[in-house]
Amino acid sequence: MIGFLSKHGPSRRERLTASANEARTQIFYVPPHKFSQFLEESSLLFGDSRRCVMAREMTKIHEEFWRGTLGEAKVRFLNQQPKGEMTLLIEGRTHSLVETPSEDQLEHELGELISHGHTLSTAVKLVAEGTSVKRKTLYSLALKKFGKQLEADDNSN
Repeated sequence: MIGFLSKHGPSRRERLTASANEARTQIFYVPPHKFSQFLEESSLLFGDSRRCVMAREMTKIHEEFWRGTLGEAKVRFLNQQPKGEMTLLIEGRTHSLVETPSEDQLEHELGELISHGHTLSTAVKLVAEGTSVKRKTLYSLALKKFGKQLEADDNSN
């Protein structure tokens, strides 16, 4: 059981990265207003195919359970902020081969992180930690895809 994660970004990502490699099911308490952000970060580090259960308002009259994968949860809760006490259970890492994401998936994940204010190098680091892809490969891909866009942003400031 992990409980609530730190509000401090680097220590939160460090804890999520460590949790992603655990073989045991991980249990997180997530504030409802941070749920979408948590799903983004955890699906990036754990992988979209990792199974999860969202439990809301447990032991209360309006309790709700939702089961699926982290990728499905991102889509399901994209525009709907759940209310109440949230508990998210994420399946432990299996011993099967790690699925290597496609180039399109990698570009999408890098683009999401960059659009949320992360630097290119931080985005590369986060994606590398959550996948089996080497940083050097990701950095080349990121420069090819986002290099000109980032230069234009720098010149406009």
